[in-house]
Amino acid sequence: MRRVYERIDPDVRARFAERGVSYVRNFDGLFGLSWQDAFQTEDRDEVEAFCRDSGIELEWIDERLRTRQVRPAVAEHPETRESIWFNHAMTFHISSLQPESRRAMLVKMVKEEDLPTNSYYGDGSPIEPEVVEHLRDAYASETTTFPWQEGDVLYIDNLLVAHGRRPFEGERLIATGMAAPMTWDELTSRRRPAETDAAPRERLFELIARILAERGEEGVPIADDTSLLQSATLDSLAVLQLARRASHY
Repeated sequence: MRRVYERIDPDVRARFAERGVSYVRNFDGLFGLSWQDAFQTEDRDEVEAFCRDSGIELEWIDERLRTRQVRPAVAEHPETRESIWFNHAMTFHISSLQPESRRAMLVKMVKEEDLPTNSYYGDGSPIEPEVVEHLRDAYASETTTFPWQEGDVLYIDNLLVAHGRRPFEGERLIATGMAAPMTWDELTSRRRPAETDAAPRERLFELIARILAERGEEGVPIADDTSLLQSATLDSLAVLQLARRASHY
């Protein structure tokens, strides 16, 4: 995401850095998740407590829940100190919906504020269409794709690399896990992570190494300038092939 950041026009970056991003979500179960599924509870008090502790505004509209939260658009990588584009301004924006879905939702809901997700500048003003397209171009310019094959393990630094998928047909199962989560306070401060923050990551390296040893195979780490199994920090995207094949990265 540092490369995406570098591709974004400095004026656009400055605008987002100053205002942040406002995310508006509606949970009704009609289009998207219900609030019960999203928060894994039937208790409105629990939802309100979570939102209050997380700095999220909420509004009950009959059986529907609407939330608003303002978050930074730019973060600082805790180890490299590079500026990174770290937000969902583009993906949450109404223009990211397929035109048919957008029209159907607006006809059904009438108001844009009732959409399942939408994004604005942090002050509530709309993000200009040309800005959203500019962000899409920046993402597209730095997008890398590869075909999943059975046995693949993908490990990313989610601050430096975003992730997604293309449409697909058929069945597939991809197991996921996360390690060493960070708060926005940590991402916007000069504090370096404590030494213990690396423990979950190191355990993952040990697990991958054990899988390779059991199979008697060698992995093929793909990264900018670092080895997946020898470095405590991953510089970029790494795909570990467990089938001893050439990478399609």
